[in-house]
Amino acid sequence: MPTQIAPALSRAKIENLTDNIRRTFDCMNCYFDIVSFVEFVIPSIDSTFNYDYVEAYELPNKTYAYYDSCENQIKILSSVYEGACNDKGRDRFTIAHEVGHYFLHKEGCRFARSEIEVPAFMNPEWQANTFASALLIPKSQTQFMSIDEIADKCKVSHQAAEIAFKRNWQ
Repeated sequence: MPTQIAPALSRAKIENLTDNIRRTFDCMNCYFDIVSFVEFVIPSIDSTFNYDYVEAYELPNKTYAYYDSCENQIKILSSVYEGACNDKGRDRFTIAHEVGHYFLHKEGCRFARSEIEVPAFMNPEWQANTFASALLIPKSQTQFMSIDEIADKCKVSHQAAEIAFKRNWQ
């Protein structure tokens, strides 16, 4: 089965990028408005970027959203968009994950047929998840919070808050 391979990125480099994004766009509170970021901020800095809210039949089977680096476009399932607008943590994370692909994988990823497992730091899905977590749950502001506080203040799922909580203490 083809495996995607991305340029190597450490968790620290990804977290540094998300910290820079938050600083540059003056998003320094715990809550990060990912919907407005996609709708207004990215298009203001990249005139070639596009996004679209679509129905399930317009996406590959069991897909909630995806980033197409050739088209420089994020397609988001309409129900995911609505959930994100209503601060549903899983939906906010889904969109932030695709924004991670936008920032980290604009040039696309290579596909390789290999029997070796790709290390996490070269796996585009791990990188996008790490990006989404760091963008929505900034370590510097959540380091001393409980899991419930992280979920509430950052508007993320309990699962994402739990992973961030463990990350904060590593």
